[in-house]
Amino acid sequence: KKKNPDFLATKQYRIKVTDLSKWNQIMNAVDSKGIQNTNIEGYDHSKMETMKRDLKIQALKTAKDKATYLAEAVGERLGAALEIQEVNNSYYPQEMNVRMNQAMDKAMEEDGAAMPSIDFKKIKLNYQMRAVFELK
Repeated sequence: KKKNPDFLATKQYRIKVTDLSKWNQIMNAVDSKGIQNTNIEGYDHSKMETMKRDLKIQALKTAKDKATYLAEAVGERLGAALEIQEVNNSYYPQEMNVRMNQAMDKAMEEDGAAMPSIDFKKIKLNYQMRAVFELK
């Protein structure tokens, strides 16, 4: 059977890296001539749940402080919390793409340049809490 020169086969791999310093080692180890592009699908932080919890607590404390001074402004005292709700607290890490084409790889090989460093954006978390307090 004669091979069709217009036919290109592709393979996709998903690699989970827990230490970002290993990324350049992995990219240097693979055959650069065969890579058309790479994509970082997502990233996370090892203490994400702790940070979310702390931000929710801080948001609730801020809500209580604000309710206290507003109640005092009208001659009332703040009582017990009657209701506490999270308000649409979802986060979406920004997708980061790293694209390398064959021409870039070849130029880097000729120049002896290192693999490009990845510029990750900070993960932004924003939490809002809705609290209803009793007035005394």
